[in-house]
Amino acid sequence: MPGAFVLLWSTGYIGGAIALGGIEPLTMSVLRFAIATALMAAIAWGTGAIRPVRRGLIVHAAITGMLMHGLQFGGLYSGMAAGVSAGAAALIIGLMPVVVTVLAGPMLNEWPRPRHLAGLGLGIAGVALVVGPRLAGGVGGPAVGYGLVVLGLLGLSLGTVWQKRFCAGLDLRLAGTVQTAAGGLVLVPAALLLETGHVLWSGEVAAAVLWLAVVNSIGAIALLGLLMRQGTAARAAGLFFLVPSATAVMAWIVLGQPITPLMLAGMALSAAGVRLGRR
Repeated sequence: MPGAFVLLWSTGYIGGAIALGGIEPLTMSVLRFAIATALMAAIAWGTGAIRPVRRGLIVHAAITGMLMHGLQFGGLYSGMAAGVSAGAAALIIGLMPVVVTVLAGPMLNEWPRPRHLAGLGLGIAGVALVVGPRLAGGVGGPAVGYGLVVLGLLGLSLGTVWQKRFCAGLDLRLAGTVQTAAGGLVLVPAALLLETGHVLWSGEVAAAVLWLAVVNSIGAIALLGLLMRQGTAARAAGLFFLVPSATAVMAWIVLGQPITPLMLAGMALSAAGVRLGRR
């Protein structure tokens, strides 16, 4: 399950880059969440997951969705559309395990042990080696773009801890429906105010949006929820150290971007950091 999560989550960078070729970032995010919400609602209804629950759980699931879906993907893809390179964005989002580890102490009483801190160090070094070659020629992009990606990092990190802390008793099918709906709705006003809504549809763009809706917004998020319920938030978050490496391999296969020996060393460090942190 951890390997499947890393694989599915990493496709979001490739799919996002393709979709941004024809759709503005916030409009694209609203579309993917609308599709994901419809599918999740159908799944939840068909499997009997929609039933009365405590109102507080629904509220917390909505807050999680606004953070993990709305703020994360709205910030990430808006930053990339503003000129931040994919390598720089991957480096910033790849620091998510560090932020989660810091938040998990006071919010979840999950204080890291020395070996977990050592795993964090290895993971950071691995991410830097993987992404570093892509930054060698200059990262480019305005300061506001980097600020948007950092907002995405904070949304993902805080949403992960929030879900672990407050949504543990909610069925994942119902939680997924509420979260994708809240993530999309919170972006609608911004998309209407800041973007034109114009879409250059093509087969690739449509396939990318559908992939992001089904694979990332449903499959990957569900796996993340399962992983957090099986262990600590920091252990689940540590898998994000592997995402830049998996993304680099996919970019080599799909986009023809080369993988250097230095990047291979970074992948090994990331894997070692995740293994040490999850012991």
